[in-house]
Amino acid sequence: MNKNSQTRPPRLISMKEAEKRTGVSRAFINRARAEGEFPKSVQIGPKRIGFVEAEVNQWIQERIDARGEVA
Repeated sequence: MNKNSQTRPPRLISMKEAEKRTGVSRAFINRARAEGEFPKSVQIGPKRIGFVEAEVNQWIQERIDARGEVA
């Protein structure tokens, strides 16, 4: 197997990083999560959550792709 055919292992990003990447607030993310409109979180510790990086990237791409569609 060559280097290019290997897939990267899943990576978790923090809430703070999810806020930076998406450009939306923690409150928006929490509301969207509650409505099933944002990737599910992963419990990292007793008071800490994270998100699967690829799922957040996909969410961002879906917003970009949807900008040309009429609601």
